[in-house]
Amino acid sequence: GPGMALDGNIDTGAHSQVAAAGQWLEVALDMPADLTEIRLVNRASCCDDRILGNIVIVMDADRNVLYTSDPIEGEHAPGSIHTFDNGGAGFADVRAIRLEGGTDFLQIMEIETTPPLPTGFPVPVYVSVEDSAGQIATVTAMAEDNSQQTINAGIDALIAAGVDMASVV
Repeated sequence: GPGMALDGNIDTGAHSQVAAAGQWLEVALDMPADLTEIRLVNRASCCDDRILGNIVIVMDADRNVLYTSDPIEGEHAPGSIHTFDNGGAGFADVRAIRLEGGTDFLQIMEIETTPPLPTGFPVPVYVSVEDSAGQIATVTAMAEDNSQQTINAGIDALIAAGVDMASVV
């Protein structure tokens, strides 16, 4: 599950269910954080090239983009660590860190930050659905542990939020 990318264990991670462009994973923070760097730890066992093409997007509470990285290229050895520090300036008032996938499965073993993000359970898990017009609806559930969990999102609630379920991207 998504929480496995934040559990401090580089032997567990998160990945998408299908290989396709446009996949993403977002860590939403309950409180603004000032970070000096963000690190992505690549898978160590196989499929290490899945990190290629991924970008890191950092957003504030209003979902304004504070930073967008260049796509990850080059070094992608098993267990490689990819560090982002905004040219040494760090990141102020961060409320969300988003990892967007390249063209394959989105897969990350660990998202680490300096200073570390708060850990422990329960934690909120967010799933967002976006339609082709850019309308987004978000469903939130509380993860009680780092096991794989199912989040039920009622279609009626997503439609009520204005998402066109016939054109979900």
